[in-house]
Amino acid sequence: MLDIHKIGYIYFSIGTEKINKINRGYERWSSNSYFLGVLNFLFRYLHSIFFNGHHFVEPPYNYNGCLFYGVSVNNVRSLTPIINKLSTDDVPLKIFSVNDYPEWKIYHYAIPHFLDLIKVIIHSSKEDRLVIRSKFPIFWRMYGNEKFVNEMLDKYKPKLVVFANDHNDLPRTINYVAKKRGIKTLYVQHASIGDKFPPLNFTYAFLDGKETYEKYKKVGTKEGDIYLCGGVRFDSVIPCNENNNPNIIRMGIAINILDQENKVKDFIKFFIINSCASKKLIITLRPHPTLNLTQWESWCNKENIYFSSPFKESSFEFLSKQDYLISNESSIHLDAAMSHIKSLIFNFSNSEFEDVYGYSKRNLSLYVAFKEDILGYIMKEKDFPDNRKAINYYCASYGSIFEGNVSYILARMIHLILNGNVSSFNDEFHLHLLNNEGSMRVYGWNN
Repeated sequence: MLDIHKIGYIYFSIGTEKINKINRGYERWSSNSYFLGVLNFLFRYLHSIFFNGHHFVEPPYNYNGCLFYGVSVNNVRSLTPIINKLSTDDVPLKIFSVNDYPEWKIYHYAIPHFLDLIKVIIHSSKEDRLVIRSKFPIFWRMYGNEKFVNEMLDKYKPKLVVFANDHNDLPRTINYVAKKRGIKTLYVQHASIGDKFPPLNFTYAFLDGKETYEKYKKVGTKEGDIYLCGGVRFDSVIPCNENNNPNIIRMGIAINILDQENKVKDFIKFFIINSCASKKLIITLRPHPTLNLTQWESWCNKENIYFSSPFKESSFEFLSKQDYLISNESSIHLDAAMSHIKSLIFNFSNSEFEDVYGYSKRNLSLYVAFKEDILGYIMKEKDFPDNRKAINYYCASYGSIFEGNVSYILARMIHLILNGNVSSFNDEFHLHLLNNEGSMRVYGWNN
């Protein structure tokens, strides 16, 4: 039986305080009660029966044993460029939606294990009990993962499974079971990571750069072949639509699940009121896909500001229309840097600024504590520090011949894995062994 402490590593790592800030809607009201957690589980079970897929999607007729798994919009955007670069002989199976598999089975298989979860709760520490209670339906569901994943792997018989998520319970279970069965796994980083993420344990892991590797090493990564080749998602960088009107300033504001609604609204209203009369300020708000987009779009229409839906345009499409980006701690600042857009970090949450990605420390982006100072940067067009060195630290492909074509590197690696010829990969892309510790080998380009 799977260890829910390992599969649910991320929740125990971030703790209940962070979880309670992330929880939204019915997740929030059920997080302080086991009884409500049970009701939440049953609601999710019924929802999966009536609204999600009932069967495993059938593989294409010329499927070659490569399974891509990623069901969030950001995961799909990271994996799709790789698929587009695969050779015509490497036809994969894509599981990109909850409609592509019978999620209801996971809940069904988990139901008999209710008492197993109760036993774990009884023998857990006080803090761990609070964590389990705050995500009770998720932890209960984990008990159905292993049987479900074995069923899925029996059907598809993959030679390789490709992920863009390393911390959610289902992809972690797929990785665990696949490796147990001798199936190779490959991880593609889809966003910047914090220091609470679990150690890597994939067969192959493709990371953005040195910054990500240092964090994964710090949390205990000790196995796998790790490649520092840059982020696939940056292949989609769109050149900025140059603003030739000095009297217009375009400001994009990206918000996430930790941001406080009242702080965001007060911030925007402040800029609407205090923007310079001689310059027109055009504001575009872009919420994280997990937020209530309908509510935010309605508010934007009421306040006469633009709205960017993460489901209708990528972060790079959004950024291409901006002169400045304002956001809390988020990987979109790295997207802005790769897009040559000036960005400022502003804390819209009730928590202290932590600089979890190191963007401020490394001068990738500027942290500004007061909105009045941001007004000064934008209206007076103050100089921003040169962040090119910082960008290369975060994204290894920046400034290299492979910038904008990392997806090709990964497509080639997949082709070589499927054909049993991985040994030629490093020579083909001039990659060098940077570190060799036990079962972990790190490859990259010498700077």
